[in-house]
Amino acid sequence: MDLSKHIEKAEDAARRKNFDGAIALYHQLLDLHPDSGRARAGLRDVLAQRAQKQKPSKIGALVSGAMPLLSVVFGRLLRQPKVVARSLERYLVHDPFNLSRNLQLGEALERSGCSASAIAVFQFAGEHASSADAWKRAGALLYAKKEVGPALEAYEKALELSPRDQEALKQRKNLAAEGALSGAGYEKARSSRELQADKAEAKSLEREQRRTLSAEEAREEITRVEERLASDPRNPALFERLGELQKAAGDLEAALDCYESALRYQPDSFDLREKIAALKSAAFDKKIAALEQRIAGGDEGARAQLEKLRREKRALELADVARSVQEHPTDMPARLRYGRLLVDEQKYDEAISELQRAVNDPRCRVDALVALGQSFFKKGVLDLAAKQLEKALESLPGMNARSKEILYNLGTIAEKRGEKAEARAHYARIYEADIAYRDVASKMEQLASS
Repeated sequence: MDLSKHIEKAEDAARRKNFDGAIALYHQLLDLHPDSGRARAGLRDVLAQRAQKQKPSKIGALVSGAMPLLSVVFGRLLRQPKVVARSLERYLVHDPFNLSRNLQLGEALERSGCSASAIAVFQFAGEHASSADAWKRAGALLYAKKEVGPALEAYEKALELSPRDQEALKQRKNLAAEGALSGAGYEKARSSRELQADKAEAKSLEREQRRTLSAEEAREEITRVEERLASDPRNPALFERLGELQKAAGDLEAALDCYESALRYQPDSFDLREKIAALKSAAFDKKIAALEQRIAGGDEGARAQLEKLRREKRALELADVARSVQEHPTDMPARLRYGRLLVDEQKYDEAISELQRAVNDPRCRVDALVALGQSFFKKGVLDLAAKQLEKALESLPGMNARSKEILYNLGTIAEKRGEKAEARAHYARIYEADIAYRDVASKMEQLASS
């Protein structure tokens, strides 16, 4: 059966905004061919488009999706992952961005051997629910299919959301090394013996890096790696390994020197730049913690030094993320971080420019809107500040800590504008859910008596 013509019909229905018709066509296709990645991804796009036009109701999803969820239970009891996947797909029609259900769907598809479909679902969950876990699962499946480039991209996206995720860092490094070997190693190797030696060296370093060493073990290993560097002084992998060992031994300055030496031979290495930035930040944190202890012990003279160090750390972070944005202009999470740092530096116009670009990325939307609201508030443009916060509030489900924070800020803005009734209405929504939140109870009393 030629699926392409049937998929094109579904895609045409989606283009005509006939979302229900497109969903029905995709379901028919996937019931017959559950591992069509194109159809599975197309269905996700249609569900997202329809949800953006008409925001789904959680209560409605539970009511309308009750039968599919019951089928999920029976499918699990009978150990039939295909039944589970089909039932979850029917449920997600009513609740398409539900991260937990999307992950369950991806797992069920993976268990039933539908890896192309599972990848499409995990990618969707990673993109629309900002899930590092979903991107990692997509990366693992792509790597199993020998798609090294897309797998590396998936792990990069996971690290955008969770920069310190050790599993993703390790997999990204391994994939980058494998991609470099497959793309250039065979062409550059002078002989099969040299190629085998390179592979052996890579495997040896990988085995070494898998071990979690104590400080004493790291110091012993440092001697061996330094001996290897003496005979191969331009090997960036050895410099990087030595940096890891120096860090494990507690010598952050020596580790930083090693990473910077490795970077000289691999100037385009994103991984090394991230490690260098993290080490510099950690060195600042160590000094800041020591000064804070001195101040806690009564040494008021250390307070000026503490403020100076904090300023230097912010400047370092700002320069680092500015470089990242320049090198990766489509990296919206980096733009969001840059915008927030600019807000902290009171560079509001520059911050607004960055945040207005980040707000178009679903992963960054709420955080970017809140930061935009803060920027406009600091500039005294209260109507635009309120508008950004209201948009952020619309994107949040129910009442949670973030909703309360936004409502409180909206109340503050309304008070500054002299709109006491509107301010009280914002505070009342918090008061109804959490009477102990900050000073909302006294705010309610003050506004009621004024």
